[in-house]
Amino acid sequence: MRIARTVPVSPHRDPGVGKSAIAARVVQTRADVAAYHFYITGRNETIVPSTVLRSLAAQLGENLSGYGTALANTIKPTHLTVNVEINVQTMTGGHITGVVIEHLTLLDPQTELEVLLRAR
Repeated sequence: MRIARTVPVSPHRDPGVGKSAIAARVVQTRADVAAYHFYITGRNETIVPSTVLRSLAAQLGENLSGYGTALANTIKPTHLTVNVEINVQTMTGGHITGVVIEHLTLLDPQTELEVLLRAR
């Protein structure tokens, strides 16, 4: 089984020449593609390294037997406890739907990649 393959298509060509269509067709027709990622123009979250790595890890967990368990055993769990007290003096015609937690930090992309590669 192959996880990565080099395709001789330049990513710097003009839009609309079919690079994504070719890559999508490969993903659809090849059984040995275990994970893939496409950048979507205008959706900046598709180029955030941690988002890309987590997407690939989720796909590998679904498509490679044992990878999900191995990854889960590699990652150190983070436990959070949150106590929330909401004191609303006056409220008309609305509802409270959630809590925003700020300043949670993510692993840097290099560390996340190392974790994904350690899972065997």
